[in-house]
Amino acid sequence: MKTTGQTDTGIQGEMIEDQKRRRLEEDARIWSSRRKDSYLPLSEISD
Repeated sequence: MKTTGQTDTGIQGEMIEDQKRRRLEEDARIWSSRRKDSYLPLSEISD
């Protein structure tokens, strides 16, 4: 909800930041729930 003195641009910025935070939290949950043996050491990655 818009508060006194808050612009539409400010509201959009807050909405974007909230979405980024939720995405980061979801990504962190996914990564932390992965099996540890599914990781590949960087030294084993070839270009």
